Amino acid sequence: MKVILASVLLCAIAAPWWVTHAARSFAQSATPIEWWIDVSRGRAARLAVEDFHAVTDLSVADARVLSEVVRADLEFASLRLIPREQHALVKQDARSPNYYGWESIGADLVVRGTAEVQDGRLVSEIRIDAVKEKQTIFATRYEGGRSPRDLAHRIADDFRVRR
Repeated sequence: MKVILASVLLCAIAAPWWVTHAARSFAQSATPIEWWIDVSRGRAARLAVEDFHAVTDLSVADARVLSEVVRADLEFASLRLIPREQHALVKQDARSPNYYGWESIGADLVVRGTAEVQDGRLVSEIRIDAVKEKQTIFATRYEGGRSPRDLAHRIADDFRVRR
């Protein structure tokens, strides 16, 4: 089984070089890259989906819906998520992840996002951070209509499992 993430394929932490390789390739490439490691050869990465941060007061409810739907969709796709109850053990900051806190509860990757309304459209920026390497390995921006649920499904659809 291969875990694909927004055309960047993520892998087992059993081979930690993947983060450095991906970050370097992503930074040097002007076009989207695609890379992978087969997760059947090691332990599948455990993801934590932080509560999305509302950039403005108008987007507080949208941020809540975005994070809840993304989390539910990824759980439905059978990706290994850190249980929501354990997130309370990690002090979260909208500007940068608490790598030590996430590592203490077993997260390998952290999905962070923002929500804001610009010109009547919902905009969300997503970042994926590698916890042990303490760096962002993927970042992208999504724009949609006014439905946070539709945008959240689009975001989660970029996390696919290939068998």
